[in-house]
Amino acid sequence: IERRFGRFCKSIFVRFLVEGGRSKMQTNEGLYICLEGIDGAGKTSQISKIHEYLEEQGNKIVRVREPYDTPIAADLFKYVLNAHTLEDYTKAMLMLACRYDIQYKKIKPALEEGCIVLSDRSFISMLAYQLMYTGKSDHQQIRRFIELSTYVVRRPDRVLMFDLPTSVALERCDSPPFSPVGWTNAEYLEQVRKSYLRMMHWGMIENAVPVDALKDPGQVFLDLKKIIDADVEAYRLRILERAKKGA
Repeated sequence: IERRFGRFCKSIFVRFLVEGGRSKMQTNEGLYICLEGIDGAGKTSQISKIHEYLEEQGNKIVRVREPYDTPIAADLFKYVLNAHTLEDYTKAMLMLACRYDIQYKKIKPALEEGCIVLSDRSFISMLAYQLMYTGKSDHQQIRRFIELSTYVVRRPDRVLMFDLPTSVALERCDSPPFSPVGWTNAEYLEQVRKSYLRMMHWGMIENAVPVDALKDPGQVFLDLKKIIDADVEAYRLRILERAKKGA
């Protein structure tokens, strides 16, 4: 993995200088929706329902799961999980590399084709899990990292931020979630949840809408439909406006 990772990092650096260093990775094509929140919040169940709902309306959907939805990203993700001596910031940079690979191989091409991309997690998870759970990272450091990440990954058009008490989330998990050495699952998830809530409070997550994941799953889906229907309608209007300008 070290040899593959070395080549991968070199390609990231070159592409960052050629493309990312010139402009932020944003585009008006497609619609990029991501679901965020701690393990056990119900994201995976709801994204399946959203996928089916949007597909029934005739939309072309590309679904991804970050941060390990390509072979290289999966290998790098396993490396980070097992590299217990890495500093938190170094882990965050490696996780950003995972997301970069997914962005350029799956998300960016899909958006350029005008698809709706549904993502289970995004770079926002990286901030919550790798940077903030220890409490060492300050407000300005997070802002600087968010600014850096926009040159490498595209910010979602809509962030559906799932939240519920940690105790309920743990009960819902099919298997115990990952937690680093020295932390219980409950302690770790609670710190991550606080990280998400702090970022929401500080206004660091663009286009975010809070989702009360403690509600009945059926009601949660109805709440999500209202948000997504409005986003898809705006997306379609944007396509029509572009078509008029091109006519």
